[in-house]
Amino acid sequence: MSLITLRLLLISISLFFPETFCYRQLVSDLTEIRQSSTYENNVASRAIDGGSGFSMSSGSCSHTGVGQSEAWLRIDLKKVYSINTIEILYRNDRGSDLVNTQRLHGYSLQYYDNEWKECYRDSTPDNVPIPMQSTVPCRQHTQYIRIYTYTPSPNDQYVFLEICEVKILGCDVHQYGKNCTHCSRGCNKCDIVNGCVKCKPRFSGENCESCTAKWYNEDCFQKCSDNCPNDETCNEVKGNCPGRCLPGYRGAICEQKCSGGMYGFKCMNTCDTCVNMSCDHITGSCDHGCTEGWTGDLCVEECSNGTYGFQCKNTCDTCVNMSCDHVNGSCDVGCIDGWTGEMCGKVCPEGHYGHNCSGQCQNCENETCNHVSGSCQGLCKEGWGGDKCQEALKTSTVIFPFIYVLNGACGSILVVYIVIIIVVVVR
Repeated sequence: MSLITLRLLLISISLFFPETFCYRQLVSDLTEIRQSSTYENNVASRAIDGGSGFSMSSGSCSHTGVGQSEAWLRIDLKKVYSINTIEILYRNDRGSDLVNTQRLHGYSLQYYDNEWKECYRDSTPDNVPIPMQSTVPCRQHTQYIRIYTYTPSPNDQYVFLEICEVKILGCDVHQYGKNCTHCSRGCNKCDIVNGCVKCKPRFSGENCESCTAKWYNEDCFQKCSDNCPNDETCNEVKGNCPGRCLPGYRGAICEQKCSGGMYGFKCMNTCDTCVNMSCDHITGSCDHGCTEGWTGDLCVEECSNGTYGFQCKNTCDTCVNMSCDHVNGSCDVGCIDGWTGEMCGKVCPEGHYGHNCSGQCQNCENETCNHVSGSCQGLCKEGWGGDKCQEALKTSTVIFPFIYVLNGACGSILVVYIVIIIVVVVR
């Protein structure tokens, strides 16, 4: 088998079995093709007919017209693709490899991106044949490909294109590799060979498949809550914080503040000793102070040291050992001497004194005495003496049988005055 026959066989296999190549053949039945001019009946569509003939006589090659200063073959893929390579097969029936491709020297391969741009320009010397098939890299996103030349061959006055077959290999946009694998959702620039080479904002990872820290959702467009613990990032799909929320917050993504008089970790603490149960959702510090009987920053400390009530301003100093209920002030073990009532806020009723007001000051004039000690506030009744008028007195028979010795300072002074008057009279 000759070298030329073997080459033709390999080319035929590549045309009829495109799956042997890594990338998809993007030319399809929908593809449209035009050329700048046409020689005889060698129309542009022959360049994408999948034929295996590479001579003009085979009827499978295109040919631009004679007498032209430029020539082009334009292919419309009908949608934008990610192109990898373009394969060109030229006519091979002019006697030698050099002569076969002489008219192709200096051509350019172009793609359209608002204007025609080059992805390749041939620089093969005029005395060297262009290898056939010719595989040219053109890694671009485009819908249109154009083979263009304005360079005549050394043996011609005019410019020609004689292309027998064109293959455009690549994938859909956002795909890469031999299997046309999809680039990740976070890829901003998907290279046909290398995959994702640039991430979208807020995406990261080798293939831009993950949200950067603190972002989530399908497009990594939503920010994780600042209430995730230890500045941890959240679930990149749903935004859930890992495990738990910071104190003061609740909900799957920790966006809800504790409410209803709750605060702290998992909103498990209550601030029911705060006025109106209103407190800071994180620390529990009361917004408007403590309810009666409580004190401290969190209002969790009972009033102490004999105090009770709102802001612990009231004292229970009439309770035994100053021991009382920290909320309402009711005494724990009763009242001290001289006081009565549930909160020991009342003095003993008139005529009573002492512990539980059980003492009576019945020997005091007008039955009036000190509510604590029981000492009379004035004179004792006749026949009684002592501080509390509880000592019975004896009758005097020497000087004044009809007068009894009086108790207290007032009685003593009266006796002295009477004695002095008697002495004066006797003299």
